[in-house]
Amino acid sequence: MNEYFDKNKVTISKINKQLANEIVEKFHYSHSKTKNKISFGIYYNTKSKFFGESKELIGVIIYAHPIGRLVVKSISEILKDNNVLELVRLFIHDGYGKNIESYFIAQTIKYIKKHHKEVQVLISYADPEQGHLGIIYQAGNWRYQGTKSRIVDAYWYLFPNNTEWLHPRTVVNMYKSTTPSELLKRFKSFRIKELKRKHRYIYILDNKKEIKRSLKYPIISYPDKEMNKIEEVFEISKKKNEIIKRKIDL
Repeated sequence: MNEYFDKNKVTISKINKQLANEIVEKFHYSHSKTKNKISFGIYYNTKSKFFGESKELIGVIIYAHPIGRLVVKSISEILKDNNVLELVRLFIHDGYGKNIESYFIAQTIKYIKKHHKEVQVLISYADPEQGHLGIIYQAGNWRYQGTKSRIVDAYWYLFPNNTEWLHPRTVVNMYKSTTPSELLKRFKSFRIKELKRKHRYIYILDNKKEIKRSLKYPIISYPDKEMNKIEEVFEISKKKNEIIKRKIDL
């Protein structure tokens, strides 16, 4: 659908956490629930000759205290844990018109500003691994802080006799480590490729100048497109007591 959505046909309200989690587990690309502080639903209002007016839940937004324990202080040293909420999940079914996601986010921000005075900053991430650039945040005038907030490099892993690349969290769950020396105790060799860094966006609810002055990462221009970086694959193996990292020509 190329037409803009009709805001007169939608209703937004808080919903219970269980319902929000059920929608996320069923429809969101992650298929996983997460921390949940405040949840919102967006309903599409329809009229039927036979059934009258009805509301269909077509999407959810979930906010939570940041998942990473260092996230709050990575925004600003003057912020406390309860001053920051992270937009951790957003899902809306397709087919309801352009800009509906941005409108949904904007209305939930208004609610948080009114009912949660302690919250001064919102944060969210756009995952390039899913083809996301953060266009909905750009449309809502969120501030962009680039991709450098992740301190360490991270990788996808491909093990022998496997066709599926594994996320580092999955590898930790399966093998208790992503350290090459530990993994090489199980495998003669394995392959890695870089896990793309997420785009980080913040929205300052409290316009105190000290927050803006104290930001640890600068505000920079929005990315207009994802860089078509050549994907490099490396093989990790061990020769005698030396760990070898060798680039694979694909």
